[in-house]
Amino acid sequence: MNKTVLLVLGILCLACAFGCEPSAPVHARKEYPVYTAFRSIPGVTAKEIAAIEQLQAAKRSFVFGVTPSTEFFTGEDGTSGGYSVLLCDWLTTLFGMPFTPTEYVWDELLTGLKSHAVDFIGEMTATKERRNSYFMTDAIAQRAIKRIRIQGGAPLSEIEKQRPLRYAFLEGAITRDLIWPFLEQSSEYVFVGNYADAYRLLKDGKIDAFLDASPAEAAFDEHSDVVTVDAYPLLHSPVSLTTQ
Repeated sequence: MNKTVLLVLGILCLACAFGCEPSAPVHARKEYPVYTAFRSIPGVTAKEIAAIEQLQAAKRSFVFGVTPSTEFFTGEDGTSGGYSVLLCDWLTTLFGMPFTPTEYVWDELLTGLKSHAVDFIGEMTATKERRNSYFMTDAIAQRAIKRIRIQGGAPLSEIEKQRPLRYAFLEGAITRDLIWPFLEQSSEYVFVGNYADAYRLLKDGKIDAFLDASPAEAAFDEHSDVVTVDAYPLLHSPVSLTTQ
């Protein structure tokens, strides 16, 4: 069995430990303990501890693949910040092995998982089909779905009077499946491999909007002509810590 897979067996023990209850009011949410050493996690087995210690002895390190987003960004001083950095810092402390956030575009993340150039990502929602190919924890974050458009474009309600609306989604993501039942019945869609492709289609007028999870907003910050709004109805996509 791949050693990375053995490590994730230990991580899977965390699913109950740091899971969240997004539907509960803040005052009613359960307080979860914060673990700083994997041996103290309830339910961790001797076999899992031995497997992790074997990785520690081999001085393993792990690539945590990320995309440019509100969860991973570079500050003015050149240092990286965001939720993904905090998560990797915690995993590094928890397991005593480096977890390094490393930037990729979306399609590179998926091929990187397959080739094991990328050990973990926190970008995908767990589904029954995906669990056939990946080890996936419970949700580590909840992301709202956003509608990204070119500033000054005609309202979608006006475009729809002339022709079917055209949307783009990331290939391999499940955003389309989440939002599609709530879009206009006549709508059309295409899949793109990364955010640069989505922007080109928006600029060329080949799509009317790009729909993706909220962290994608940061990938379009360099474009001053892009606007982002919440997609309706308000939907949230839970993402898991994932390895292949």
